[in-house]
Amino acid sequence: MTRPVPGTIDVEGREFLYIETTSGEEYFQLLNEALASCPDVPMPQSGGMMEEKAHVTLEDGSSLLAVSYKGDIPGWRRKLTAFCESTGRKCGVASNHRITLSDGTEIDLSSSEVRFEQ
Repeated sequence: MTRPVPGTIDVEGREFLYIETTSGEEYFQLLNEALASCPDVPMPQSGGMMEEKAHVTLEDGSSLLAVSYKGDIPGWRRKLTAFCESTGRKCGVASNHRITLSDGTEIDLSSSEVRFEQ
């Protein structure tokens, strides 16, 4: 059975985002840094974020981690994208088997390395 790439199938009440990670960075470290960042951006008022256990390797060797969030979706989106902007990380949204990154780059998922954790 082939697992779908997170974000390529709509899930009601949930939004997906790919966030550039540094080598050895763990999900909870990323979450804690994101929530502590950008004090001028309000915290999401409800819901939560979860790791989707999928990594996409980019041509430059960097890696994107798939996460999703629910509840205050606009609040989570604002907090996470502000974190990425403030730390110089790329982030992206998957649609139609492509990821569109914050720098305008489009990644074709059919020709990209996608690694799923157990």
